[in-house]
Amino acid sequence: MESFPEPANSTESITITPGVYDDNLLVTGLLDSELNIWIRNLNDPNDWKRNLIQNNYHQNLSNIIIITEISHGKYSFVLTIPEGIDIDPKMRSL
Repeated sequence: MESFPEPANSTESITITPGVYDDNLLVTGLLDSELNIWIRNLNDPNDWKRNLIQNNYHQNLSNIIIITEISHGKYSFVLTIPEGIDIDPKMRSL
């Protein structure tokens, strides 16, 4: 899970560059189709982990983001915060 580096407002674009690990080793060669990108507001009163649906607190952005491997096991993408999602800058994760 990658937290946003700093607060971002709706419609603002930010760049995220997480490392992808398996058993503490960086994983290389992943394709867009192998990664799921969700923007989540952790203030959701429901147990989202048991019911992975899009709503005002959670949006799956996998189909609209292009992910690029910039170095061994490090991937980068630009994310534009969608309008209409309820986001508390202190309670966001990716």
